[in-house]
Amino acid sequence: MGKEKENQYPGVLPISKELKRAISVGVTVPWIITPLFAVLSGCQRPKPKEVEPIITPTRELVPIYTPTPKIEIVITPQPEATTIPEIEVILEPSAVSKEEQKAEIEVFRDLSKRYPEVWRELPSRVEKVIAYDAKEGPFEFSDLPAYQDYRIFEQYGRSERNLPLTKENLLFVLAWYEFEYAQPIEQNPNFQRAIKELAPAIKVVNEIIKDKISAEEFVDKKIPQIPEKLQGRLLFGNDNRGGRFFPEIYVIEEMKDPNPENHQYLLEYFVGVVPHELIHAWPQALFVGQGSSWSHEKDYEIFKGDTLWDISQEYGLRVEDILKINSQIENPDLIFPKQIVKIPQKGEFIFPENRKFHLAHMAMCSLTAPAQEKLGFEPGIEPRIIYIYSRLKKYGVEDPYGLIIQAGAIMNSDKLWEAYERGRKPEDLSMDELISTNDPLPDFTYYTPEERNAFRAEYAPYLSKF
Repeated sequence: MGKEKENQYPGVLPISKELKRAISVGVTVPWIITPLFAVLSGCQRPKPKEVEPIITPTRELVPIYTPTPKIEIVITPQPEATTIPEIEVILEPSAVSKEEQKAEIEVFRDLSKRYPEVWRELPSRVEKVIAYDAKEGPFEFSDLPAYQDYRIFEQYGRSERNLPLTKENLLFVLAWYEFEYAQPIEQNPNFQRAIKELAPAIKVVNEIIKDKISAEEFVDKKIPQIPEKLQGRLLFGNDNRGGRFFPEIYVIEEMKDPNPENHQYLLEYFVGVVPHELIHAWPQALFVGQGSSWSHEKDYEIFKGDTLWDISQEYGLRVEDILKINSQIENPDLIFPKQIVKIPQKGEFIFPENRKFHLAHMAMCSLTAPAQEKLGFEPGIEPRIIYIYSRLKKYGVEDPYGLIIQAGAIMNSDKLWEAYERGRKPEDLSMDELISTNDPLPDFTYYTPEERNAFRAEYAPYLSKF
């Protein structure tokens, strides 16, 4: 569970640089795609004294041919066509074996025939990503589809394969993503059924947001709503760390398995993550600029009077923990102002500057819990959110549930943090104490059953509306 099925083509590396330079695609459909990846050599037009390769190989290859000029991809619309794209091969020296190269080519031929309509749409998606990348000015909600494709390329092209952003690379990365993740999942009857059954839960979340948050809190001064029709709106990721792109849904093997017995499990999984991630896809959440809650290390600038011991105490570390990742420090007793040292994150510790972001992320449970309960599942409510809610009520804060909803929906917890600290009593935990770790303390009682019931009573009226 939680792992993706193994690739059905063992030993095949998706979209290897070498394959991309070895494939020419001829399409006799409404679009003709002709990515000629330097037909014989993979080099650009020769300069007077040097020749630059289009893509720098990961290992040294012995040149046995003469460079030819680079030819840009050309996408030409055709009036009518009836056949499926065919893939041909131009053999050239490659870092992968001929057997591996042949297997990769068979993957693309098989997948292009299986989903020809998706294949035909890729050229226009490529053009939109190129336009988005060149765009100047602020992000707009209409940019979201191109932004999502851009992030797909960032993850699977630039990050994993070290590919530069070009039309050719975009075409192949998006094709691989569609055929490896999106289409096998979205064509699964269990997936289709589960996302349709999310509609009542999404209506509840949308209604709460309309009631509890002013339009002034959103960047475009409009209250956004989660779409009830979700087909084609989700992105799929290959690890569970999240935050790579939005709205990312971590791929579990049940998503591709058509066994009807998986349906209820998928529904429970989706109601916990889909509203959460779709809210993250709203413009005000995409670029909050508060950093990740789970950074593994941070840069710290030394100030006059600092010692490594003082710094280690501030972050709950030992001096040895800091020295382990700062090999440039030869003498721990000799550090200088303006010197930069790396501070490792210890276990579940959250850096102070990331705690407001983490609080906003935790507050999202105030929206996912009613969605879960609407579909008959046990609501997953963060214990510290109930603690904060119950204390705000005691402090006499107006509509504490609304403050929590707002923090989660706009990914900004400033108002929630300030309201709590302003009314906090000496016997109550500070926000820094509450949000200093990723998980709540196991030996601390954050709420009573009555306080939990009071929190659930805030969203109970919405459950009966739909």
